[in-house]
Amino acid sequence: MLSGHIYIFISIAALVISYLLFYQVAGSMSLQKINMISWVFYYQLFLHCFIGSTLVVYNIDNHYLIHYIVNEQVRIYGWLAVLYTMIAMPTGMLIAKKIFNITSIKFLLKRYIKSPISTYISVKDNYIRILLYVLSGFSFLVVIYTIITVGGSGLQSILYSVDPEVLARQRIEAGREFGGNIYLRNIFGITLTPILTYIAYAYWKITKSRNDLIWFLFLLLLSLIITTYNLEKSPIFTFLIGFSLINVLIKGNLKLKNIIIIIPLVLAILIFLYTSIMGLDSIEKILFSYNTGLTGRIVLGQIAGLFLSLDIFPSLHEHLGFSSLSNLISFLFSIENTDRAARIIMETTNPEGVRLGIAGVINSLFIAEAWANFGLLGVIVSPLYVGFLIQTFYILILKTKKTPVLLGAYAYLSLKWPVNGGFNDFIYNGGLLTLICLFFLIVKLASVLKIISRKI
Repeated sequence: MLSGHIYIFISIAALVISYLLFYQVAGSMSLQKINMISWVFYYQLFLHCFIGSTLVVYNIDNHYLIHYIVNEQVRIYGWLAVLYTMIAMPTGMLIAKKIFNITSIKFLLKRYIKSPISTYISVKDNYIRILLYVLSGFSFLVVIYTIITVGGSGLQSILYSVDPEVLARQRIEAGREFGGNIYLRNIFGITLTPILTYIAYAYWKITKSRNDLIWFLFLLLLSLIITTYNLEKSPIFTFLIGFSLINVLIKGNLKLKNIIIIIPLVLAILIFLYTSIMGLDSIEKILFSYNTGLTGRIVLGQIAGLFLSLDIFPSLHEHLGFSSLSNLISFLFSIENTDRAARIIMETTNPEGVRLGIAGVINSLFIAEAWANFGLLGVIVSPLYVGFLIQTFYILILKTKKTPVLLGAYAYLSLKWPVNGGFNDFIYNGGLLTLICLFFLIVKLASVLKIISRKI
């Protein structure tokens, strides 16, 4: 057992090393130039993991989830795993940078920012727009279908001041117990609608036309509905941050006055959601209590799953291997399919909540699922692999032409990397693969439409 001063010294040293490594691979660590990589460092790792793990190792967390820990040693193991991840992830990114022979990410980012937004197929991109309009219409139908299937939107329940316990039940029903087609909902509703909104926004920034503004506002409304339909609080926050990421690539940075406006606005929305959904009626409990409300959710709630995973696997539940990857993979390779680690952790810590249908999953830093699946090997290898994968996409986007479609994909990917979701999604992500194929098909079909129109 180390002395108290050693914990904080090692933590600060690891944080400094991590920051310096991320600086090498992000291009900029300025908050006014927030990007795909710096977002991972500041939000996904520092806010969600580093602060909480330091509190946990000092045993001053006082958090209801972490109280479920049986083996107190996992406090140290989890803390060390977080520090390792904060260093190993940018190391994996440096490996990607080396493989792609990138001398300076900073130069690559500056060049991309300075380049104008261009179109794909034609001056006005009419051929791609036709297909995007069709997809927007389809997303509209899927959003309406989703709301009808769950019996109303989350915003509607909030506005009618439904009891928090009833809201918790509605959240589970809208998520895990969704009665409709989950592929339609997940791909064309939850995922595609925000991406199309970002794309429409980028087109409007180019043209400043009334038609593009109407298209953008229409999709913005749909996105606000679909990001709140199941009463989750973080999706609407991350969705709105996406516009800041796009503006950085368009304008070069965020104006300080805009940041001053954005932060209180986002906090106001989150306070409203916590007051309505969680039944918290005190701003102090929501914002200024480190282990409850919004602050407790960000600082301790997200990282709690890692410590629980270390405590549960393999002492209470054997490692999962590839069995929780997906139903399709299990079928193709004749592997027994099991629930994912986040669900097993919830079933272990809160079986009564699961039985009553008011408890879903306990997601955490991706190494929680990597440990649950593959043990120590998963913890060692996964941060290197995840860092390499994220950096590869970042480099590929910065080396391509700046178009509205790519800006939309960039914003969505930056915010939706499942760093605090699960390792399985970095191995097999059917939704992401489907979207990549879909947008590739859109570009090809647009080219075909252009050729046909010329022949006519």
